[in-house]
Amino acid sequence: RLQQMDWSSNVVHYDWEKALAHKESGEATFKEGERGLAFLNDSNNAPWLQKDPRMCIALRTWVELLDVEPAIVFTYRHPLE
Repeated sequence: RLQQMDWSSNVVHYDWEKALAHKESGEATFKEGERGLAFLNDSNNAPWLQKDPRMCIALRTWVELLDVEPAIVFTYRHPLE
């Protein structure tokens, strides 16, 4: 919310570097995200798959927070189909 956006509005202005800075400084709470990162960074849970069309908005932020480099498959569907 520090960037005046949510999943359904104003996403074109999302700045992944600001998001990381807000997390690092403590300006942004990351309660649910910390739980998710603990799961994703636990080698006992590998391999894992995440499918969410909105993930492309914050993907660069999440990749920076992962302990390992993920394999990323990007699919594109024309919006009018």
